[in-house]
Amino acid sequence: MTVDKEASHHPEQDMQETGKVQLSKLQWFSVCVGLYLTAFLYGLDSTIAADLQGPILASLGNLNMLPWVGTGFLLGSIATVSLFGSLYTKAEVKWLYLGSIMAFEVGSAICGGAPNMEAMIVGRIVANIGGEGIYLGGITYISMFSSPARRPFYTALISAFWGLGAVLGPVIGGAFAQSSATWRWAFYINLVLGAVTAPVFIFSFPRYSAHRHLSVWPHVVTLDWLGALLNAATYALFITACTYSGSQWPWSSGSAITLWVMTWVTAMLCVLQQWTSFLTTKEDRIFPVWCLKSRSLVLLYVGTASVNAINFFNIYYIPLFFAFTRGDNAMTVTIRLLPFICLLIFTALLSGVLLPRLNLYAAWYVVSGALALAGSVLMFFITATTSARNIYGYEILIGAGCGLTLQTAYTIALAKSPAAKATAAMSFINVAQLGGGALGLAIPLATQRLHRHCG
Repeated sequence: MTVDKEASHHPEQDMQETGKVQLSKLQWFSVCVGLYLTAFLYGLDSTIAADLQGPILASLGNLNMLPWVGTGFLLGSIATVSLFGSLYTKAEVKWLYLGSIMAFEVGSAICGGAPNMEAMIVGRIVANIGGEGIYLGGITYISMFSSPARRPFYTALISAFWGLGAVLGPVIGGAFAQSSATWRWAFYINLVLGAVTAPVFIFSFPRYSAHRHLSVWPHVVTLDWLGALLNAATYALFITACTYSGSQWPWSSGSAITLWVMTWVTAMLCVLQQWTSFLTTKEDRIFPVWCLKSRSLVLLYVGTASVNAINFFNIYYIPLFFAFTRGDNAMTVTIRLLPFICLLIFTALLSGVLLPRLNLYAAWYVVSGALALAGSVLMFFITATTSARNIYGYEILIGAGCGLTLQTAYTIALAKSPAAKATAAMSFINVAQLGGGALGLAIPLATQRLHRHCG
C-alpha cells in the first residue's frame, strides 16, 4: 500500500501512462475531472436530504413516508450495485456511464419537481440507481485507462470525492433550504451542473468494452439476471418491512407478517441461487463469491458496513432530533450537526495521510470502532432535555470514529485483489457501504416501533 507515494508523482506524467488505451494529457485530465465531479455529486446527493427532511415534510406531508427519503435513495444503489459491477465487465463503458448520468439527472428532476412524497421517493430511487452506475463506472474507467502503478491512487481519489460530497451534503442541503431558492434547488442544481459538463462526458470520454471486437449482446445475455432480481427484491422487501411495520401496518397484522416472511424467503432463495449457480455460471454470478474466501475482504466488508450504518444514522436522525425536540429550522440543525461533520472530515483526511505511512490497518479499525461505539452508547441515553453541549461532545466521538475508516476499505481492497477483479472488489465494498447505510436508517426505525409495540 503506497497511496501516499503515488500522490508524489507529477499529474501530467501520470496522465501519459494510460494502460490499454493511450490518451492525451488533456483528454486524461478531462476524464479525471469528469469522474471526480460526478463522484462528488453522487456523494452529495446521498446525504443532502438529511437536513431537508423538515422542509420536505412541510411541503409534501405524509410523515409515515418520510424515512423513505433516505432509505429510498440507498435502496436504488444497494439493489443494483452488483448488477452494475457485472454490466461494466461486458457492456460498452462509455454509453453505460452516460446512461447512468442520465438516470441520475432524471431522478434529480423528479425530486426537484415532486408534487407529493411518493414522487419524491421515486425520484430518490431513480437518482441513486444512476449514481451507483456513475460510481462503479468511474472505477472501471480508472482500471481501464490507468497503469497498474497509478491505479490505486486514482481509484482512491474517486472514493475520496464521494466521501467529501457525503459529509458536505447536510451542510449544502441546509443552506438551500434556508435560501430563497428553497429545498427544491438542492436537487435542481444537479441538472445545471450536468448541462454544463455534458460536452466533457460526450466528447472527451473514450469508448471501451472488454469485448469491443465482438457483439456485446451475447455477453449481456449471460448476466446473472435471476440473481440480480433476487438481490434487488431482498433489499426492497427488507427495507419496506422495516419502514411499514408499526407505522402503516401493526406488527401483528397479516400484511406485516407476510412482508417479513417474503423477505426471508427471498433472501434464502438468493443465497441458494448464488450457491448453486442456478441459471448462471460461477464466473457470472451477480455476487462476487470469491471475496468471501478472503479474510481481509470479509473483515473490510463488516467494518465498512458497521461504520456506515453509524454514519448515516447520525447524519439523518440528529437533524430530526433537534427539529422535533427544539423546533430548529434547517439551517440551525445544520449548525447542530457541524461537530459531527467537522470531525468526520478531519479524521478522514488524517486517515488518508497517516494510515499508508503507519501501515497499522487492524489497530486503526479498532480505534475507529472504539470511538464510534463510545459515542453511540452515550447518544443512546440522550433525552429531549439533554444539553446541546453534551450532544456535541457525543457527535465528536462518533464523527472521529467514523471518519477514521470511512473510505479506507477501498484502498485496502484494491491492494488485496487481483487487478482483473478490481471492479468486483469495489462493488463488494460498495455493497457494504451502501447496505450498511440503508440498514442504519431502516433497522433503528423498526426496532423503535417494535419496542413501543411490546410496551
